[in-house]
Amino acid sequence: MAAIELGDEGGDPRDGAAERAIQVVLSTSPVPMWIYDIETLRFLSVNGSAVDRYGYAEADFLGMRVTDIRPFEDLVRLADIDRHPEDVERSGPWRHVTCNGRTLWVDVASRVIEWQGRRAVMVIASELPSEPGSHARSVPVLSHEPAFVRVVAERLDHARDIGAAVGVFLVELAGVDRLHTVAGVGDARAVLQDAIASVEKTCAATDTLALLGNTRLGVVCVAPSVERVLAEAEAVERVLHRPRQVEEAPMLEPGAFLGVRVVAADHPPTEAGSVVDDAVLALEEAVRHGRGQHLVMFDSRLRERVTLQFSRDQAIRRALAAQDFSLFYQPIVDAESGVVHGYETLLRWRRPDGELEGPVDVIAMAESNGDIAPLGAFVRSTALAELGRVLATSPELFLCINLSPYELDNQGLADEVASLCALHAVAPGQLCFELTESALVTASDDFWRFEQLLDLKRIGVRLAIDDFGTGYSALSYLKKLPVDVVKIDRSFVADLATSEADTMLVDAITRLAHALGLSVVAEGVETGLELEILKGLGVDRAQGYLLGRPSPSREALELLGAR
Repeated sequence: MAAIELGDEGGDPRDGAAERAIQVVLSTSPVPMWIYDIETLRFLSVNGSAVDRYGYAEADFLGMRVTDIRPFEDLVRLADIDRHPEDVERSGPWRHVTCNGRTLWVDVASRVIEWQGRRAVMVIASELPSEPGSHARSVPVLSHEPAFVRVVAERLDHARDIGAAVGVFLVELAGVDRLHTVAGVGDARAVLQDAIASVEKTCAATDTLALLGNTRLGVVCVAPSVERVLAEAEAVERVLHRPRQVEEAPMLEPGAFLGVRVVAADHPPTEAGSVVDDAVLALEEAVRHGRGQHLVMFDSRLRERVTLQFSRDQAIRRALAAQDFSLFYQPIVDAESGVVHGYETLLRWRRPDGELEGPVDVIAMAESNGDIAPLGAFVRSTALAELGRVLATSPELFLCINLSPYELDNQGLADEVASLCALHAVAPGQLCFELTESALVTASDDFWRFEQLLDLKRIGVRLAIDDFGTGYSALSYLKKLPVDVVKIDRSFVADLATSEADTMLVDAITRLAHALGLSVVAEGVETGLELEILKGLGVDRAQGYLLGRPSPSREALELLGAR
């Protein structure tokens, strides 16, 4: 970018020509620009490009300091900011943080000027396409701070010299990103600062603590033995789960996930970047397990699992692009008459070896790698395209489609479903989305996902609890959740003929569901005796191999005609 000459610093403040020239540049520049007070670091003026790119309103900007758009770790590197406040935006590549928490790499050019009678700094922030020096890789990218890797390398060298063990802990603070969205940057940073203080008190004085992002910390520990390293990792995990009072953010429950990589004293030389990558893998595994496992240690088996998962991820993405997925439909019949009332949609993947694979592993992979949204959209559009004609002419029929809780993160889901229904002349009430009991309960506790459930209900779609009885098993949730159908899991149906307890459970579930105005479907019906018992218990509908196996759309519709 060409330099903009604005005259020498320290000109006559009564002469407003320089300020007018600066104002023209601010208002016309397509690049974010601002001016801040050199003593208070507060924004004095920002242009429209900065408002658009960073997401803050102009009034919000003018109530902030320039440090508010900087990651904490950059402020740490500017430790002498009080003595040299102009250096907070000294020229060169830096990172800035937008209103929604996104990190931008920017090339900053700054100049000390006179503005409204005070010393100020004018800044031009040109966004860079990527982190300086970064390059694309054809393998899973494990992001880390180069400076942190250098620290790990130094500690590894030192540990080899003194015969010590090294531990690298990566910590992901739970809920801080959502708190940033809901409550703002101030509350999120208060929680982050509190967590940093807690970890600092727990770690040894010789440990290195680094901030690796808005929600992630890194710790490098050098200790006499592996046991001491593990003890410290467990101490960090405990302190981050201990109830803490953070005045600015009392709503946030404490919590964190830890990925730990340990290098023993007698371990052969190890590349620092690989050690950090291994800690990232362990952290991702901890996050994947959720609340069931907060701390995960890296081992070679984890690397093997990740490699296998990556190859499976790529295979699924290729299959999605090549449309190697197909849908099968299993009939759901009236328990008393045997009349087909609807179908459950089941995903099938024809693998490269020609074998058909069911949905369980495919869905889990798609949820973990972020492909669940396009896969779910494929299922919905294909199902309505294949069965839309018969549904449109048979209003008594309905179509059940399994819905992943991760799809509820899509705020446009209800609009997409409404458009598909209109395209295929299907009433929204003929669609029934099935979610597992645990997924529905979790969604009911998540404001954003629960809103998506309510949006689906508002357009007329029905909701079903799938595999009921195998998750939380709390009947009280039936009155809380916005559902229409309860599907009793096949594990209760399989032993109806021999288990009095299962019979009593199915009876209790059916009575309670009917009292709440819900219909009941029994899954996994394979014998005539099971069907007779279910009829006697008042179950409304049934599905299972006795009544029809999953089959492609043509065969499923032929069965409909036969019945």
